[in-house]
Amino acid sequence: MSKELNNPFDSKILQFDDDFICTDNIPRYMHVDLGLKHDAMGVSMTHVSGWKKVPVREDVNIETEQELPIIKFDFIGKIKPEGGGEELYIADVRELIINELSRRGFKIRLATFDRFASHESLQILIAEGYAIDRLSLDRTTAYVIVDYKKPSRTRRVSTGGNYMAAWQSLKNALTDKRVIFPYNEDFVEEAKHAEKRIKGSKVTIDCQSSSLSLDLLESMAGSIFNATNNESDVLLLEEDIVTERDKRYASFYKTFEREQADDFDTSFVGADYDDNIFYSEGGDMF
Repeated sequence: MSKELNNPFDSKILQFDDDFICTDNIPRYMHVDLGLKHDAMGVSMTHVSGWKKVPVREDVNIETEQELPIIKFDFIGKIKPEGGGEELYIADVRELIINELSRRGFKIRLATFDRFASHESLQILIAEGYAIDRLSLDRTTAYVIVDYKKPSRTRRVSTGGNYMAAWQSLKNALTDKRVIFPYNEDFVEEAKHAEKRIKGSKVTIDCQSSSLSLDLLESMAGSIFNATNNESDVLLLEEDIVTERDKRYASFYKTFEREQADDFDTSFVGADYDDNIFYSEGGDMF
């Protein structure tokens, strides 16, 4: 997360900087998280800016490398109506954000929305020529892959029961230092309150505060998930990351197996979260 990197989106007035114009032909990926109460909305757009070799443990004594995308966010934002109580609608996002981005020259290859988006709004976007689909962070049942032969221009590939796949995509990008995004106070607040919770075999990411929602984190996770799955040859299938062997050796899953002592770290981003741990604009740590 970089305080030097400009965020060109003003989420209070739903406007972009005048000079936020696309100068390349790189495909963009988006996820919009509206939320149950329609009182806040997370929105973000990203692209793959490079590749990084990341160590992958195949067995106890065998570790290889996998080339994974470096994800750069063009903008991030959490939209909250002034005064509270007012509902937000996907129609606003469609015209003021998605269509505006297209007018500014950005090639939006895929945009996904959570399950609370209206069917009518999604159909309008599909009719306008976008590749559109639904993506749930609460229960991610499918990878959304761009396929222009389909009516919605997308096809869905089962996650094989890995319902945490989208959240895992965000976690991996942060852990691997493969993500670049501008400093944002809403991100900092949500990251501090995002909590891993385990009930039986079910793992969820929830908010510790009843007055706060994780709309921005969910949008960022969805955007990273979409970019990763459509820009690389390897999908994060269940058998790749949540086998019993992986649970034994992957630190992220090891935390699930510990007894929840008083000092148990349930933070999604980790107890050692610090603004300085993330990938910077130039690819250096700072």
